[in-house]
Amino acid sequence: MNWICAFTLFCLFFNFYFLENCCLQTDRHCIENVNSFVTAFLFSMESQHTIGYGFRYMTDNCPPAYVILLIQLVVGVFLQTVLTGIVLAKVLRPKKRKQEMRFSRMAVIGPLDEHDRRPALMIRLADIQEKLFLAESHVRLYMASRCFVEEKYFPFQRGDRELIGVKDMNVGYDSGWDRILLLWPIIVRHVIDESSPLHGITRESLHSAEFELIMTVEGIVEATGMTFQARTSFLPNEILWGHK
Repeated sequence: MNWICAFTLFCLFFNFYFLENCCLQTDRHCIENVNSFVTAFLFSMESQHTIGYGFRYMTDNCPPAYVILLIQLVVGVFLQTVLTGIVLAKVLRPKKRKQEMRFSRMAVIGPLDEHDRRPALMIRLADIQEKLFLAESHVRLYMASRCFVEEKYFPFQRGDRELIGVKDMNVGYDSGWDRILLLWPIIVRHVIDESSPLHGITRESLHSAEFELIMTVEGIVEATGMTFQARTSFLPNEILWGHK
């Protein structure tokens, strides 16, 4: 649509020069063989796309026509650059790439491993893409606490859930566990110790708790160099106790 508008706009300028020379100054011709709106439109298209002049061409009789042609060439380059940028942004954006990240449907709380019996929250993560590998990928885990609104106030109604805080959950920042290599499925672990937001939670209190776990995975697509982010969340009823 932008191309057609540009062609038509400059076609009107060229057609104006044809009328001026045809009706007022018949001894001079600014553009040869341009004698109608259609021929002016074709000349405009040939100029902007640098197809090359053949039957229709510009003479040296009208210097202002050179300025119009120069402006059209600059506008044409600008439109082509913008269109190329839009197409590349649509093609290379990592929207589809993040859809290829797979999270487990349920999170589990259980022993860290066979040798370390400390309780830990565990979530499985996998990348189903086998060709476009990720670089500098890392994972983050947060706990968003909520509470019920007892009295109506803007913008909440009575009985709504209000966000009261977000806490960062350690997934191995000190040991480097948060930096992941997704060549195969992995398990992201959060040890439930004294510094954990989940410290003191029990099987009975888990299902009555008001919080939401938010997990994000960020990385760089190796083929394009663009960053992406995939995320998921778990409610208390989506956390299994005592499983592996």
